[in-house]
Amino acid sequence: FGSDANDIPRREPFKWTAAGPGENPDSPMTDYWRAHAGVIEKRFSRDGDGRSVEEQQGRPGSVLETYRELIRLRRESVALRRGDYLPIKADEVVSGGDGQDADGGSTGDAVWVFGRIHDKGKMVVAVNVSTRERTVAFARSRAWHGRVVGPWRDRATYEVGEDASSGRAIHTITVPPLGVALVEIAER
Repeated sequence: FGSDANDIPRREPFKWTAAGPGENPDSPMTDYWRAHAGVIEKRFSRDGDGRSVEEQQGRPGSVLETYRELIRLRRESVALRRGDYLPIKADEVVSGGDGQDADGGSTGDAVWVFGRIHDKGKMVVAVNVSTRERTVAFARSRAWHGRVVGPWRDRATYEVGEDASSGRAIHTITVPPLGVALVEIAER
């Protein structure tokens, strides 16, 4: 960008309303563009673009509601708040392809998997940083049975099977593109 000043138009305040200050002059930050009239043509956000709090509130899948649900899950899960971090080596289950992601990276680096372990709960988190759905698997000596929770629960899956040759439990997680699978492990 050259300097910090060149990046200012990209760091716009989060809009609270769908329209400009004419609709609601008391809304926070609605006078920002009036006070900075020289950069208004270069702005990223536009009235009615779907990015304001007003437009995202109550809309499932919006950035605002996704963050609200993630915050709620963290508040409710002692594992996410205070659990120990456990890195999990997971291998991608590849069904064809050349081992290259559409994003240019290796498919093996597309999903980051870790656990958060606490005496009062466990959570497995799989973060997919690619633009394609990914399936990963990891093995443990004992099965961790659980269910997918959170904003991506309808598009992510979690299954537990057994490797016949080793007797180890195989945990398989499918994560949507640019999504997260949060797996709440049930105590048995």
